[in-house]
Amino acid sequence: MAVKTLFNIPYAGIDKSGDHDLLIGLNGEYSVIIRIVNPVIRYSAHPAGYEEFHSLLLNIVKILGDGYILQKHDIISRSLWKGKPAAEYLQQKYNEHFEGRECLKVDTYITITRQVKKGAFYVHDPRVLRDLRQTVSKVTEILPSPKALKETDINLLVIQMLSMEFRDGHISLNNLCPSETGVRAGDKVIRSISLVNIDSIDLPPEVSTHIELNDKESIRGFPVDFLSFLFKVPGCDVIVYDQVIEIPDQVATLRKLEQKKKAALRDTRSG
Repeated sequence: MAVKTLFNIPYAGIDKSGDHDLLIGLNGEYSVIIRIVNPVIRYSAHPAGYEEFHSLLLNIVKILGDGYILQKHDIISRSLWKGKPAAEYLQQKYNEHFEGRECLKVDTYITITRQVKKGAFYVHDPRVLRDLRQTVSKVTEILPSPKALKETDINLLVIQMLSMEFRDGHISLNNLCPSETGVRAGDKVIRSISLVNIDSIDLPPEVSTHIELNDKESIRGFPVDFLSFLFKVPGCDVIVYDQVIEIPDQVATLRKLEQKKKAALRDTRSG
């Protein structure tokens, strides 16, 4: 009989003592999850919007500083379109025309995590929580339509991630069965695919914030996102695209590099 492995969620709980609910990891790290409205509309044809959003992310990295992890999650899911109640006649007819049609919904979240020293014994420090909340407040001031998730919203997002179900309605969890190619959950198969080979990163020295379409003459020069192909992936209900930026301690990193250079130099001289 196969041994059953218990799946444990790597979170200790949620701290609701301050203005922002903090998701606490098992190792003592604190995270704040913020829902934002992506300011760059897919068919806006506004190349400057990509530049502005790129500058926004750079400003967030500068505000956070050393010891933080910044994650951006874009959740692309298929759902049935449901219009909001409208008082205008034309808008009402528009909603009725598209009501119930399948559409793509994009939800964007930003997670800010305050790291703890790896391998060190965790010691609670109220000043760390104070600094984290102040930093998050500074970040939310420059984000477009930010909403820091409360405990109920955090729990819902975690359940949605586990079930890979982002449609409106009831959510149920199935048993997870891992295999060599993915994880099966009921009749679904979940796969994790890295778009960048971290073992051999072959990137140009400069990367633009967007690309231009040249497939047809009618859309030549139309600006789109680098990963706009994610909207065209066939036979897929949900795509969760994660971007992770880890901001290390620059002083400690430079010190380690300097030590490695000195060690390599000593080995060269001894050889």
